[in-house]
Amino acid sequence: MSRSQTLVFVQFACIGFFLITGSRWAHSILGLAIELIGIFIGLWAIGVMGRFQLTVFPEPKQNAKLLESGPYAVIRHPMYTSVLLVCGSLAFDRMELEGVAVFAVLLFNQLMKLRYEEKLLRRHFGEPYAEYMQRTSAILPYIF
Repeated sequence: MSRSQTLVFVQFACIGFFLITGSRWAHSILGLAIELIGIFIGLWAIGVMGRFQLTVFPEPKQNAKLLESGPYAVIRHPMYTSVLLVCGSLAFDRMELEGVAVFAVLLFNQLMKLRYEEKLLRRHFGEPYAEYMQRTSAILPYIF
């Protein structure tokens, strides 16, 4: 299995854990709000990206365009933000050791995938991507 396939496999295994081990909705008001924000960001990113650029793999498609509108105006990886907000809200809403551990694995995996993807995007887009990186945050606006 390639590096890219491994990163995507781990990501989906972690997401799958949350989908099959309990409620798909956080029970606390705060958890549910965070989860809904995550879903909104993900759907917004997909809407801006369009189905022709959408991919779960870190390698940019041959015809990829550098997106700088919608959520991409502030964060470079809104789909990662979405996944982490949704799964994080479920992990901490349930407060079970297994869920928190799986979220830690997911977080580590997403950071590894992000680093790998950014290397590929810098290679694909060149200087415009480097400039874009200077203007935006990776996952959390104005924080990281």
